[in-house]
Amino acid sequence: MASNTERADAAINSLFRTAPSNRSAAQKIEAVGDQRIATMRRKAEQVKELANAPATETGKVERRKPVMPETTEKKRVARSFDPSAEISIEDMPLLPPSWMRIQERAFKLEDPEAEFNELEEALKLTDALTPGNLQEALNRAEDNARRAHRLYIVARIEYEKFELEASPIIEAMRDAASKDLQGEKDRKERSKAITEADIKGRASVLFADEWAIAMERKIKAEGMMDTLKSFAELWRQRCFSLSSMLNSGKRS
Repeated sequence: MASNTERADAAINSLFRTAPSNRSAAQKIEAVGDQRIATMRRKAEQVKELANAPATETGKVERRKPVMPETTEKKRVARSFDPSAEISIEDMPLLPPSWMRIQERAFKLEDPEAEFNELEEALKLTDALTPGNLQEALNRAEDNARRAHRLYIVARIEYEKFELEASPIIEAMRDAASKDLQGEKDRKERSKAITEADIKGRASVLFADEWAIAMERKIKAEGMMDTLKSFAELWRQRCFSLSSMLNSGKRS
């Protein structure tokens, strides 16, 4: 039975609790997160219970869900589920329409490879560095700097998508490796602390092909982003270089 202090705290907290209809998107996300964490923990407990279930006479584990009184089960589900915490895509923030149209233009790039090839080729200055050619090259460089930056931000979106898909796979392999190493420690087969290098090394053993492919693709994707970032900066610097060369020629 709750004490007078606990009841008083509960009453005070209820005064400052946001009504479900007035919850912000962030508050809804927080509630959904708590709800899903509780669900994941219950599932983990069930898996642990099954793993520790007694073996039958045939040596097979008897996989039964723990019996729980119906009223208790219903109360537990009711406590863990909060209908007002449901979220939808409509709760996610969005730019106003006029800014959305600019965003669509900024990220509309039909052929990124062709754009990169053209900008890479344009870096070469093959004409004589006369004032007229320098002025023309500067005009093109300013537009090319804009295009190179757009190429980088479009690539950034694709890279983030790749990261979202690859990270859970990599983390699953790391978790399996970590559990294997922890098992060795629990069995007293290992005395030293588990390091990040140990986890990566064990993952490469447990998932030889998968780990190698995942790491290669991740490193190449990161390298591509570094290249495109430097590429955009190079075009920006080209504008300054051409401007300095043109102004220097005018003063001489």
